[in-house]
Amino acid sequence: MSTNDIFDFGGAKQKHLTWKSKIRAFLDGKRTMTPGEALSHNECELGQWLFSVGLRKFGKNPLMIELDQKHQKLHALVKQILDLKRSGKVEQAETEYAALLQTSDRIVALLDELAITTTRKAA
Repeated sequence: MSTNDIFDFGGAKQKHLTWKSKIRAFLDGKRTMTPGEALSHNECELGQWLFSVGLRKFGKNPLMIELDQKHQKLHALVKQILDLKRSGKVEQAETEYAALLQTSDRIVALLDELAITTTRKAA
């Protein structure tokens, strides 16, 4: 595995958790968010790795396939939450945030599992 292929799963998990807290702060009115902050699923750091290396090297791994799907879903939920909150539909935004939490928990679990399985495969 080349150094360009190495991915910091722990760092990705930490950035993901930080992002989740930013969405919560936005819903609570403690911060603003621009539409540009809700990057598409292939523009964030995880998405860039998934599309440049992850899916190419580990695309047959069911965990990687699920990570890609959950990651896309997460970004769609973020966009929905931002749109709903801006439209004054706070209860609906909270409902979508609950779905985001479930998706987020699965992404974190997948990152943990993939950190183990991809390291084993590379060794």
